[in-house]
Amino acid sequence: MNHIASFRRIHRPSAVCLVVEGEIDAESVADFTAAIFDAVIVADDAAVLDLTKVVFFGSEAISSLITGQALANDHAVSLIIEPSHIVQRVLEVVGVTDCFELREKV
Repeated sequence: MNHIASFRRIHRPSAVCLVVEGEIDAESVADFTAAIFDAVIVADDAAVLDLTKVVFFGSEAISSLITGQALANDHAVSLIIEPSHIVQRVLEVVGVTDCFELREKV
């Protein structure tokens, strides 16, 4: 079953939130990176990446998160990641969980 990636930005009371669903792979990673950038640019204090509905998270997606974190740092924005089990596992295996602010979806 093909889970094409989808990206939509919503506004939570305390932050801009990018809701991502489906697979983040070589085909969708450029759109994922652009969507992260768009969320960070419009955020005042915090940008949340809701990745709880991501079912595949390829290694190229980690680079998108690292680049997004750098942009957030440059704009004094907190980048908060709400990972799915798959995303959490990939970040753990690669050993980069300490590079990001991870939290469970509230």
